[in-house]
Amino acid sequence: MEASTWALAILDRPNQTRSRDWLILELYLRAWKFIEALDYIQYLEQEYASDAETAFATRYARARAHWHLGNRELAIETIKSIAEIRPNYRQAQILLQEWEAP
Repeated sequence: MEASTWALAILDRPNQTRSRDWLILELYLRAWKFIEALDYIQYLEQEYASDAETAFATRYARARAHWHLGNRELAIETIKSIAEIRPNYRQAQILLQEWEAP
């Protein structure tokens, strides 16, 4: 968790790139900064609205954040929506299996 926080500090610079933006989201999630991740997801949705993959990637990240914040039903609903639209989205299928396991 500390390495992720350190990496976020380094990335807090003005050079904006697509890869950097998605890395920041992943680091928020790995640093357990789920509220910040949810806020950042909104930025990504606006910044990359023209990219069809953005909707799925942000939903997936949003589900992960909600799961760790204790909003488990919302997280499962979100992952299910991805799995229904894209049954071959492997990561969504894996999380759904893990989260719905007894």
